[in-house]
This record gives sequence, structure tokens and C-alpha cells, in this order.
Amino acid sequence: MLFNPSMDENDKNTFSELIEDLLDTIYKQGSLIPRLATHTNQA
Repeated sequence: MLFNPSMDENDKNTFSELIEDLLDTIYKQGSLIPRLATHTNQA
């Protein structure tokens, strides 16, 4: 399997778009995990 992402910024399927979507998904998953620190009052 070979993936050659477009380097054109106007294209929808660019490498930077792929990385941004991946990081966004990671941050959203992190929000589903309860915090362990009780002193921050962010629970």
C-alpha cells in the first residue's frame, strides 16, 4: 500500500490535513478520560 498525499494546500486530502485530523482525534479522546488530579477542581 502506498499513500502519496498532495502538497497542494487547496486540496482536501493533504498531509497537513491528515496530521491535524489525527491530533484532533487524540485530543478529543483525551477529554473522555477522567482526570486523576483532584486538587485542580476540573473534574
